[in-house]
Amino acid sequence: MFPKLIRSRTSERAVLMLLLLWFTVATIPSTSQHSDNSQGLSSTQATATATLNIGKMNATLQISTDTLYPSLPSSAYNIGVPITVFYNDQSGYVDFLGGFAPSLLAFDTKTNLVHSIQILTPTSPGTLISESLDPKNGELYVLDGNVANYYSITTGARIFALQASNYALLKTINLGNGTFGMAETYDSRNNNVYVGLANRTSYQDVISIIDSSTDTIIRNIPLTMSGTSPNNYPVLQAMVYNPNNDLLYIVRTLLGLANGGFPYAGPYTTGGTSDLVIVNATTGTTVGDVSLAEPAMGIAYDPDNSNAYVTLQGTAGYAPAVAVIDTRSNSLSGLIPLPGSSPGAQSFVFVTFISIPRPAGITYDPQNGFLYVGTINSNSVYVINGATNSLVTTIQTPPADYNPMSIAYDPVNGILYDSAETGVAVTINPTTNQISGTYDVQGFPADALYDGLNGNIYVNSIVQGSVYVMSSTTDKVVATIWPGDPYYKLPIAYGSSMALDPNNGNIYITNPDMSMVSIIDGATNQITNKIVFPSDANNTAVPDGIVYDSSNGKLYVTLVNCNTSVAGALTIGDGTVNLCGRFGNAVSSNVAVIDPSTNIIVNRIKVGVFPEGAVYNPNNNNIYIATYNGTASIQVIDASRNIQSSTIDLGSYNNLYISSMTFDPANGNVYAYAGGASPPSVLVINTATNNLVGAIGMASNSIAGIAYDPVNQLIYTNPGGYLQAIDGNTNKVVGTLIADGFGFQGAGIGVDPKTGTLYAPDTSFGFVSILTTSPLIPLVVSPVSILNLQGNPQSIFQTGSMVTVSTQVQSSSDSTTQFIGVVQITNARGQSVFSGTKSMSLTSGASEFLNFAFTIPLGLTPGVYTVYVSAWNGFPAIMGANWKTLAVTQTTSFTISA
Repeated sequence: MFPKLIRSRTSERAVLMLLLLWFTVATIPSTSQHSDNSQGLSSTQATATATLNIGKMNATLQISTDTLYPSLPSSAYNIGVPITVFYNDQSGYVDFLGGFAPSLLAFDTKTNLVHSIQILTPTSPGTLISESLDPKNGELYVLDGNVANYYSITTGARIFALQASNYALLKTINLGNGTFGMAETYDSRNNNVYVGLANRTSYQDVISIIDSSTDTIIRNIPLTMSGTSPNNYPVLQAMVYNPNNDLLYIVRTLLGLANGGFPYAGPYTTGGTSDLVIVNATTGTTVGDVSLAEPAMGIAYDPDNSNAYVTLQGTAGYAPAVAVIDTRSNSLSGLIPLPGSSPGAQSFVFVTFISIPRPAGITYDPQNGFLYVGTINSNSVYVINGATNSLVTTIQTPPADYNPMSIAYDPVNGILYDSAETGVAVTINPTTNQISGTYDVQGFPADALYDGLNGNIYVNSIVQGSVYVMSSTTDKVVATIWPGDPYYKLPIAYGSSMALDPNNGNIYITNPDMSMVSIIDGATNQITNKIVFPSDANNTAVPDGIVYDSSNGKLYVTLVNCNTSVAGALTIGDGTVNLCGRFGNAVSSNVAVIDPSTNIIVNRIKVGVFPEGAVYNPNNNNIYIATYNGTASIQVIDASRNIQSSTIDLGSYNNLYISSMTFDPANGNVYAYAGGASPPSVLVINTATNNLVGAIGMASNSIAGIAYDPVNQLIYTNPGGYLQAIDGNTNKVVGTLIADGFGFQGAGIGVDPKTGTLYAPDTSFGFVSILTTSPLIPLVVSPVSILNLQGNPQSIFQTGSMVTVSTQVQSSSDSTTQFIGVVQITNARGQSVFSGTKSMSLTSGASEFLNFAFTIPLGLTPGVYTVYVSAWNGFPAIMGANWKTLAVTQTTSFTISA
């Protein structure tokens, strides 16, 4: 026993007191001193009993948006695949409807941020298919076409009335059971919304008229058609309102089951026969019916020439075309042929469609008088001059299978936005009729990085080439960064990773497909520079892993020199995408050493073929590089000399592919997640000896990330469907969290070291699970009692009285814990007047009392004194940065009377 005595600061009469300290302490697995785990190889099961608090799954964040979900939405497979695009002039956003997804995705063209507005729920699913806007009442009308449930007579189409400025849901308007549909338009003269519906029970169509001033259905207009039956449904594909003559122009297709299996309508409706029904919006009477030679899909109105334009898909010997309807005579005045091949059948999604290409959406640009036609399966947007009704040019969208489907015009910036079936928004500059960018509205995260300088988390997407910036305060997406080519926002390939330089505040992200490292300024979240790796005619340098060395301030980037002649390259726009990282032959590999002050490669270190992840060990200043060339190994780089110093043999585990690594500073081990073969394992490397000393069996064989959480000193990995925690004391899995609907492939995990929050991406669905953790406290201190000389509780004392501070300390650990018990007493101003400490050790599960007895000095200032009882892993002056409390501090108080 060695009590530490502190002189009272409140009075010169205070004297040193003999602190009598006796106590028994309970123990828990020590989190401050991990074992070195050098006992040799062992394989542990992933089902080990969880005895530690591994954390709580708070929510999942759809990274392309700012929306948090308490659990992964059941429709996550389809989130962000846009079918319809619409410009909302009340919010200034371009809205995308995601088909079977539950959300409307509002794209902010100023920040490139997508806001997700969840409309549907798991208990009330549907198919968001179209929008219209009433500028007078500021309401947005979103149609749930009920396409997925068309067989049901107990469900029906709905209209969701939203406040257009902020997307708040105002009202849900049910359109009747057994209805389904896609067509919708707004009547500016009568201030009505018209919705075109098919009726399951009557096999006929109906137009529901909604009074937007009351948001109620005021009338239904039946549209009868001969030849309908259970196997031949008339489908209202699209409609437009002409304010000059108060007429509705409605594209209708009689679709038989033999022609594609209705009701997979909307963008998939093909075959059958089509006509253009013309209805007086005020009286509801049909005033015309124009026969169309081919199946039709979209319609747009040109007010300059009073023509309506209908996209024709091409069939029965006809090529794809756009039909020109003169709305003054309500007759077909001409056809504008579109480039296409001979009619032929090709399987697509749920149906068989006819002809390539398939014209889909169409829109009118009032600035240049051109019409823009999106096509499915041709990656083309056709530009038509409305003055001459002729094809002006063809805009080729990036491959592959972008399938432009719906086009909207933004009058504020004069840009056209094209929704592509692959989940991409293609932007077109109508002045040049060139694509100005592509933006994905769904994200598939590959890596996450926490920036301690600004408190943000950076999550990169392997699909659209973007980096989403999440606020650790709100757990919301606050910015979107596009590190790809300035002209096309090209994908970031699998294997891209990020590193932070704390000296300059920059984030460095590798892009294997572009052979470069993009540099993000963490203060502005803007791309400020890039480091391009030199390539020649035969070989391309492909960057992958990246790590920052805090001792010398250098960045280390793993590079594969790939045989370009084998892999080839793909040129898109102004950029060239190499395919070496995915399909090429690696001829050599090295690690590039970059000076971030100049962004120049200052050294190259030869390592094994196909280096992947990298991790830095500040204890020995070594960098560990995972490599794979049929067999796996870990290369050790001495960063002080920039040479490869050794190779770690993985023995029987060399058939596994290491996807990520992390360093545990508490025990000095490197943990490497290795999958790709059986059994998937987390390999344990003792960095003191640079040997493989353990292998921890995992529950899933998918690729995963791995990270160390300094708050509770556990290692986390996210193989498919799971988030598992490993205790570095025992090298065992101590807990498994299964997120509701969690996906099939994990990715790099970001950690906030201040709060212990983990950000675990799921590549398959484009979500990030947010996990909060708390410090691992091995000891529990019971409430403190203040006892008098007789051992009874008392709260008021006089000077000269004998006082005992008493509490019980209990272990919640699996092993013995060594610690220091601490008692501190402060006056009303927070100044310490007494303190005592004792070094102790408790075995697992034990509990004993800590008692501190002292005599209150004569003349001590009367007042309230606060008592603190805590447990430390050592004295702060000795432990330094490794110092921590091992129990939640308990407090109480007593009073010294005058």
